[in-house]
Amino acid sequence: MAETKQNPTTTISQSHLQGLLHVASLTNTELFPIVVATINKYTRSVQPKEKGSKENNGWKDIALRVAIDVAKGQEKCCCQDCWIERYQQLSTYVSSGEKLSFADALKCLNCEECSKQRLQNALDAINALDPTDIVSHWLDWSGPVHILPTDIVSHVTIPQVAGLVRISTHLTGLNDSTSLQVKALSCLVKLMPQIENDAPRDIFLAVQKPILQQLSWDVLMQSGIKFANSESEHEFKSLLNQSFECEAEGDTDSHHAGIKRKRSDEDNIQSTDDINRSTIHYLLEAAHLARKGIVRAKHGAVIYISTSLGTTKVIGRGWNHDHILNKNSKNNQKNKLNLHSEVHAVANAIQLHGEDTCFEHLFPKATIVIVELSSDYGYESSHPCPKCDPMLRAVGIPKVIHSTPDGKVVELNLGKGNLEFLKNENVKVALGAACSELNVVCKRLL
Repeated sequence: MAETKQNPTTTISQSHLQGLLHVASLTNTELFPIVVATINKYTRSVQPKEKGSKENNGWKDIALRVAIDVAKGQEKCCCQDCWIERYQQLSTYVSSGEKLSFADALKCLNCEECSKQRLQNALDAINALDPTDIVSHWLDWSGPVHILPTDIVSHVTIPQVAGLVRISTHLTGLNDSTSLQVKALSCLVKLMPQIENDAPRDIFLAVQKPILQQLSWDVLMQSGIKFANSESEHEFKSLLNQSFECEAEGDTDSHHAGIKRKRSDEDNIQSTDDINRSTIHYLLEAAHLARKGIVRAKHGAVIYISTSLGTTKVIGRGWNHDHILNKNSKNNQKNKLNLHSEVHAVANAIQLHGEDTCFEHLFPKATIVIVELSSDYGYESSHPCPKCDPMLRAVGIPKVIHSTPDGKVVELNLGKGNLEFLKNENVKVALGAACSELNVVCKRLL
């Protein structure tokens, strides 16, 4: 770890910087509940509700006024400590009888102007830091993003800047919206030097493609993205314009209800679509699949193999979703199982290619790509969970590639398959449910 430089420009407090980055990455609609919930927690801690007493709702009106100040990006309204301090100030002279609703509070604000001010505050704070300090700290730190060394008090992470890029795309009706988009994206380029050298496509590993597609080509170029050659630029454009609707054709939400997908000739010649695809193509497709999930943790998975022709072929796709075990049961909460993307993809492969073909020929040479989305702009670490890890070992998929929050991917080698893991209750229940949903019988589970 490089030593922290003593530079007066890096004296901004961590809580202040993190607060500016956080509020700037949210819309007004997302920000309001967070501010109000923080103040609610504070009021309950200092004024516990007595048994049998009526709740005093006066704090809510004051909390909404604090939320308005935060949304406007006013000074000293960036972090949670600031919100509570502002609440205490307003409590001394704002009457609890003044009623204000969420809808009224939001209507009194210009969303674009608010987002612009908060974004400008965050960018100013980043620009006040020593750029070389930010980059060197990022490159030297190889640990998890959520466990940062305490001496890096001015650390800026890739997911945080991805959030700023996302919010900049909301600024379409302002004269200086383009310049703010360039500034936000330029910060990301500083954190990921490979983007301006030989791997500009790595930006797709930091910011989700739908966000990048909302930015003009001029913005992308002005931000510092550079191409080593015309082939690199062509690949970047193809990734930007790639559509997954053909690959996912027929994959509808009816899967969630357990309706079997009709097999078509297209299912058996997917290598035509997937010819010469690279890992990043599959990461983007897995992210596309993850957006289908109507659950909190959005994961997508793609299983592919390399063919003797030097091409690649997708054999299964999946995403996180809830599955009802017994449709006749009235208690859906206890009757509901969350199927993980890896399990769904394995069951999909068995459905399309047959159990024996998958276990004996396809799975032993397959790679599964897993992506977890962070909100709608960045990524999380999608390391297989303790239930999916033995499931992948059981079916014999030896290689895993998964997303991380830091604009990189991680490869895992699981080794040779072991059918004994199919006896694991978690594996048996989950894979059995996924196969049942697709009307597939897996003899090896019996």
